[in-house]
Amino acid sequence: MSIPKIGMDTGEGTPAVIIGAGPAGVAAALVLTSAGVPFRLLERSHRVGGTLHRVFNPITIYPGRRHPNGAALAAALADPLDSEGIPVEFGNPVECVDLDRRRCFVGGEAIDYGALLLATGTRARRLGVPGERRLEGRGL
Repeated sequence: MSIPKIGMDTGEGTPAVIIGAGPAGVAAALVLTSAGVPFRLLERSHRVGGTLHRVFNPITIYPGRRHPNGAALAAALADPLDSEGIPVEFGNPVECVDLDRRRCFVGGEAIDYGALLLATGTRARRLGVPGERRLEGRGL
């Protein structure tokens, strides 16, 4: 599949910023790389995959892949980043995003961008149902 080149004129800024290196952020990074669009991929943790690292049961519903757990899928997501030489800026939590000025702030640095993808993933939430705490960490 050929993806047409796209341009995002930002003057002095970065054409695109991706916040989050989970499945959506990695997919976006691969698409932008194939389209020749420069970007920065920011991840607050020290590894690719986001909340996949808290999935301990087999993953059988991810399109085209089966993995014994989320960490294995996260490792598979990291492979194309490595093979394509796509840098991930680990340990970089975004402090603020100014949508009007198209600017985000990371570690005191202001990053101007043409396009922004918030791929910040999910977070666990309690529902308050009986037995919920007993089942935490078991993939449910």
